[in-house]
Amino acid sequence: MIAPRHTRPPIPPDHGGEPPVTREFNRWLYGLVLPGAVFLWSLFILAGGRFRIPLRIRWREFVDMTGPEAYAVGFLLLLTAVLVHRVRFWYELYESPPLYWKRQDQLLLLLCLIPLGYLLWRLISLIVFGR
Repeated sequence: MIAPRHTRPPIPPDHGGEPPVTREFNRWLYGLVLPGAVFLWSLFILAGGRFRIPLRIRWREFVDMTGPEAYAVGFLLLLTAVLVHRVRFWYELYESPPLYWKRQDQLLLLLCLIPLGYLLWRLISLIVFGR
């Protein structure tokens, strides 16, 4: 029986392109630190039930959401952070992800569509109906 691909040792750096030190730094920065920060921010949003970000739109200085909209943004950020961590951290460590990882990533993308669809529906209802 063939061993699963995720048990292989890491790929040695190739000669050419990005230097190995830079590649390793980018893997840790974009695969662990930034998704970790977004993950913690999403937990903060989900715990508080409020999403507030400084952004100038017309007369407002902040985009402020509470209730279901904030929870949808929190879940969307949480799922996106998990997906980016899997792709940028683990996939760059191994040559090719196992097939069951690909199925799990498709499930994560499908789960990302639920809060995104809700937020789009709220935006369209706000534009069309004004509430």
